[in-house]
Order: sequence, then C-alpha cells, then structure tokens
Amino acid sequence: MMRSFDADDISEDRMIALRKRAELDSKYLITFIQNDASELKQSLNRLASAFAELANTYYRDEGRRIKTRVEKKNTNSVELNIRYCFKVAVYAEFRRDWAEALRFYEDAYHTLREMIGTATRLPATQRLVEIKTVAEQLHFKISTLLLHGGKVIEAVKWFRQHNASYRKLVGAPEVMFLHWEWMSRQFLVFSELLETSSVTIQSSSSLVLGTADNPLTEWELIPAYHYQVVFFNF
Repeated sequence: MMRSFDADDISEDRMIALRKRAELDSKYLITFIQNDASELKQSLNRLASAFAELANTYYRDEGRRIKTRVEKKNTNSVELNIRYCFKVAVYAEFRRDWAEALRFYEDAYHTLREMIGTATRLPATQRLVEIKTVAEQLHFKISTLLLHGGKVIEAVKWFRQHNASYRKLVGAPEVMFLHWEWMSRQFLVFSELLETSSVTIQSSSSLVLGTADNPLTEWELIPAYHYQVVFFNF
C-alpha cells in the first residue's frame, strides 16, 4: 500500500490507522514524500525491496508446492511430471536459485527422453516433433545456466550428450528434412550461447578437457567450430 503526502501532512496515528484498516504489515505501508527528492528516492527503494520480498516469497512457496507433487509422484502422467519440473525450475530461476533450477530442468529433460517410443496418443511424426521442441527448450535453459555459471566444459559435455541423444531420431523418411533442420538449429543456438556468454574461456592449458574415455577437443570450446559443423554437415 502506498500513500503520497508532504512531510508535514501525515501523523504517526494516521499511519497506524491506515495500516490497521487495510490489515497490512507495517513494512508494506510506504509513504512517498513528494517534495523531497532524497526522501522520494528512499521511498522508491523501500518499495522495490518490498516487491522483491513479496515476489521471492510467492515463487518460493509455489515452487515448494509443486515440488511436493513431483517428489510424491502424485501423477502417473509423464507429460504432467515434465511440466511440474519445468515450473519448479522457472520459479527457482526467478529466485536466482541456479542450482535448483538446473536440477529440475535436467530432471525434465531426462524424463522427456524416456517418452520416445512409449507414447501413442498422437501420430508418431507429430509426437516426435513435440518432444524435440520441448527438448530444445530444456537444452537451451540447461546450457545457459551452465555457461552463466562459468561451467564451460560441463556445457560442452551437455551439448554432446544432447546431440547424441537425438541425432538418430530422424523420424519418417518423408519428413527427414524436419530432423536435420532441428539438428542444425541445435548447433547454431549453442554456438550463439558460447559466443554471447559472459564467461571468459580460459586458456586450454588450464582446462581439463574431458576424460581419457570421453575427451574433449579445444575446438569444441570455440563458437566458430560449431558454426562450421552447421555449414559443412547440414
């Protein structure tokens, strides 16, 4: 609740009466002193803090409510479970809880991958297109969080996994072009994410490029490499 007054026009008793009448917590009753620039700025800062606190509380409570459904497995619908995971992750992003957001985006991604070949509600081609569309969005979210968290190697490994998971899911021969268009977009978007990421990629000598069983090349950390893959392979 906000009221605008000159500094001399309001009394403490009136403030208390207004708050009680509206059943407000005192910290949410903010007075704007219009004729004093310094006081007005402080009032705006208090207003911003109050909104931020209320929004954070709302998204935390909503996230907990939906997360309970996921953890208790209250639904047999795989689609609904993916939706719940996505919502929890989005609410976590709003609260800047990057770890929880990443975890639930990954849960949604892995659950989605398990749906391939098991759902019969829609024609096979339409179903595969829908799954790939959702997978693309989840992959974008996961890659963005990893890169913004400075986890460049993890992001490249994740992209490799994403590519391997869907590369062979071509679908019906008559719509094969849809698959390769989708695949090329995965490389293009990941290239752009690498290019626009605020993370400064360290020199190759200080990076552990994968493992002996699953090595990464220095080229895979460079956006131009993925642009080149799109150009020569799709």
